[in-house]
Amino acid sequence: MEPTKTRVTTLIITVATLIITACGGGGGDSGGDGGVIVPTSGVSISATNAKSITAAAINSVDTVQGMTAGTAVLTGVSVNAPASDFNYPDFFVQQLAWLSALDNLPKDSVTGVTISESEACANGGSVGLAGNVNNLNVLTAGDSLTLSFHDCPVGGSVTNGAMSLTVTRITPNFAGNPPYTLGLEVVLTNLSVNDGGLVATGSGDMSMLLTVDSAGNESMVLAGDSLTTSASGQAETLSNYRYEITINDFTGNYSLSLLSTFAGTEIGGSVSVTTITPFTGNDFVGAGDPTAGQLHVTTSIDGSQLWLIAQPDGINVQIDIDTDGDNSVDSTVMTTWAELESL
Repeated sequence: MEPTKTRVTTLIITVATLIITACGGGGGDSGGDGGVIVPTSGVSISATNAKSITAAAINSVDTVQGMTAGTAVLTGVSVNAPASDFNYPDFFVQQLAWLSALDNLPKDSVTGVTISESEACANGGSVGLAGNVNNLNVLTAGDSLTLSFHDCPVGGSVTNGAMSLTVTRITPNFAGNPPYTLGLEVVLTNLSVNDGGLVATGSGDMSMLLTVDSAGNESMVLAGDSLTTSASGQAETLSNYRYEITINDFTGNYSLSLLSTFAGTEIGGSVSVTTITPFTGNDFVGAGDPTAGQLHVTTSIDGSQLWLIAQPDGINVQIDIDTDGDNSVDSTVMTTWAELESL
């Protein structure tokens, strides 16, 4: 079983998926890493593929580990996650923690500064830094920077590609200690992470709003127009996506909702995902899987659809399937969170 924090975020359907190369989005197929094509036509939903469609959606968030790791980065704890555990929020926050120190820049108190620097990475390679900031001593809302990685070790992996980052909200004198609020707008351009030969790359956009208070309450919203990711011959695209999660670090209670159009090679096309009732549960109980919540999955190709319904035991999952689009359940498949996560 995975750590419970990871299990909570395993439900955030395709927030970041596998981390990929190609531009996201829109109509038509998207090219992925190594020529992998993301099929975007609708997939007809049936009792035969209901589990695989649901599992692909759930398991595609392996790159999102949860807010605790992100907080750890902010407080100075090194995160050396392999590519299989790579997640965008942690990566963004890790880079922001480095930028907020601005150790590589002059400490002059100047307003409206244009930056163009290149720095050597600690263990080889380099990272370029370009953009505009209001003050060289501290990051503030409106600061916009682009990081260009060239064989630079980041979090135990070698990173290439570019990430443009704009600060939309930030707590004054931000140091990563609660309470704080952090808002970012991020654009990835062929961001590539190589961990021992496993290469995962990604392109697209993501906004992140992270709020942490002194009572252990954390909330995170991830949203964007399009994000395409790929690794190990698999590729996925998220379009018009929004994921919201809240959790209390002291009680373990959490709530999660999600909205997206998900296209992937694993399911051979695309489906649309909507939360009818937010998923809720307790991160400290059992595997930390939801004990309530309902997800609706539809397709553009016909009227077929399914409803994923969490069961109160936090173990079993009910999938109701409507194959002819009359909004009546034609068949029901019972499974478990563990089975879906293993497919």
